[in-house]
Amino acid sequence: MEYNHIASSSEEEFLQKAVSFIVSVIHNSISTRGACVIGLSGGSTPGPIYKVLFKEEKIEWDKVFFFLVDERYIDESAKGSNLKMVKESSGDLLLGRGHLTAPNTKLPLGECIADYDRQVSTLLKHHGIPHNDFHVPDLVVMGMGDDGHTASLFPNPVVPDEWLAQDKYVIHTTTDVFEVKDRITSTLKILIPAHTKVFFLKGEGKLKVWNSMVHSSFNPKRWPIHTLLKAKGTHLISLL
Repeated sequence: MEYNHIASSSEEEFLQKAVSFIVSVIHNSISTRGACVIGLSGGSTPGPIYKVLFKEEKIEWDKVFFFLVDERYIDESAKGSNLKMVKESSGDLLLGRGHLTAPNTKLPLGECIADYDRQVSTLLKHHGIPHNDFHVPDLVVMGMGDDGHTASLFPNPVVPDEWLAQDKYVIHTTTDVFEVKDRITSTLKILIPAHTKVFFLKGEGKLKVWNSMVHSSFNPKRWPIHTLLKAKGTHLISLL
């Protein structure tokens, strides 16, 4: 399992390297094919990164399209909503542009999942990178929980078939570890072949979990991230 590790020694350096990484992907994608599709994860670590990113003035924002990698099945205004965090981080930049695709959690859960699956499929078909018989993102911004989960793919004794489904972009998952049980998440169908995958991790505890995961035998049931590390284009930007 190979990945590119970019280490930082200060919060300022971490933010600078993280934002520069995303900006570089955006510029390269727009230069190469005229558009860029980015999947955004939530959590406390990427929030400050997004705030700095969305202040960048040398980006052709009308050519950049975002979707949420995962979301809690809660109201958009609730604490812990990834959509709320992204909107607050972006200020007025994304408002009214139609460039942010997110689940409509006001819908019943089953309808919400189906609707978001259609939205992501349409977004990638129109603006994503062709890959076999479908399309994938230019970049997915990922994180890792203390239990080793990524997106809303949680350690599981049996890898559910839905994770690997080739006809779905979005599925429903559940967790008993965290307060919000019901989750909406992208599937491995689009996460694994995404052109670039970057993990942002901060703190000794998270890096300890990461190193334990990296040095473990391949076991996607325990470590869902193993499936991404087998693919090319995975990066880690860290801060101790």
